[in-house]
Amino acid sequence: MKIILKNKMSRRVSLRDSFAQIKRSVSKFSYLILKKSKRAFTLIEMVAVLFIITLLIMIVLPNVGAQRKNAESTSDVAFKTVVQTQRDLYANDHDNKRASLDELKEAGYLSEKQLTKAKALEAKEK
Repeated sequence: MKIILKNKMSRRVSLRDSFAQIKRSVSKFSYLILKKSKRAFTLIEMVAVLFIITLLIMIVLPNVGAQRKNAESTSDVAFKTVVQTQRDLYANDHDNKRASLDELKEAGYLSEKQLTKAKALEAKEK
């Protein structure tokens, strides 16, 4: 089935030819749009962007260091609570006998990793 259209000049045009002509027009138009929008950054624009990024980094970095210290101290306090809880559990199981860190490790209340961290915290406090 072939559809025949008439253009303004009374010339017979097929539907396929009309679509081809529209496609060419659209591709020319999109080429012109893309050609105008492919503008490079100037040196001043690049320097301005780098300056803004540098300012943001200078604002953020001191806060990150402070937050890390805060997180470490909070972690240390939480770990000391865990060790104290293990000592209390050991005391309940062994007639209120206060245990050293090594005794807690031998009795299975602390792992090797926890023992190492607990000793490091005790040394840090002294």
